[in-house]
Amino acid sequence: MKHRFVRLIAVCFLLSFAVGLVTLPLSAQPRQKVIKKGTVTKVVAIAKPKVFNGRCPATIQFVGTIFVKNPPVTVEYEWLRSDGATGGHQTIEIRSAGQGVYDSWTLGSPKEHLRVWEKVHVISPVNRTSSPATAVVNCK
Repeated sequence: MKHRFVRLIAVCFLLSFAVGLVTLPLSAQPRQKVIKKGTVTKVVAIAKPKVFNGRCPATIQFVGTIFVKNPPVTVEYEWLRSDGATGGHQTIEIRSAGQGVYDSWTLGSPKEHLRVWEKVHVISPVNRTSSPATAVVNCK
């Protein structure tokens, strides 16, 4: 009878041990890595120079910055111009908090006075457009 009791206790101990292995507490279970999808958070653009006075044609440089969250992020974008022209779609992979993009516009004839702008339009992963980067061109 004593051996049966010892055997019963041993079986109970082994069963409780086995159940404990199968149902680990949450803190002991392996964690799954959560992959956060990156996105564009902000788009800005500036013109260099903002005002041009001189002989034409003038070349205005436009500099945009596309800011992202959770890089790397693949971004498709284009430049939009005040004369209705658009640049072709371009794709870049942004691997940090932000990346610069560039365009230039050569314009103006003698004695012409122009106010022009360009904007950066992000097409994907979200639809977002910068405020216009404005330049004034005063041709002599």
